[in-house]
Amino acid sequence: MPKKFVKTYEEAWEAPKGWKWALQWEIDNVIYTHGTGSSGQVGAMNRAKDNRQSTVIGHIHSFGGVLYSASDKDLIFGLNVGCGIDINAYAMEYGRPFAKRPTLGCGVVLGGTVGLFVPMPLGSKIEYKK
Repeated sequence: MPKKFVKTYEEAWEAPKGWKWALQWEIDNVIYTHGTGSSGQVGAMNRAKDNRQSTVIGHIHSFGGVLYSASDKDLIFGLNVGCGIDINAYAMEYGRPFAKRPTLGCGVVLGGTVGLFVPMPLGSKIEYKK
């Protein structure tokens, strides 16, 4: 496809001028990445152990939370920020038959040493519209 027909990230997302795009960022010795290739409830912690440093991911929609791992040399965390999706959006229709529902929330990192998961208050349950 000719390049003139393909939008840049900035154009597609209407991002502010000057934003920089990367597959992964490192800030205060914490890696922030999408998490493709990670899975399950301990996916973020597994990624942190593989990286040998604290890691934040957002790939796993059905689990949000943080786990810590300590050694004689360091303390690291794996934080899965859950997601902020609209479960009734067409793009999320694929998840309707799954038993596990999205964990809506966000992650907070304090000073590169403390990871927190803050769930969105949703009442008793998440319901797909009929």
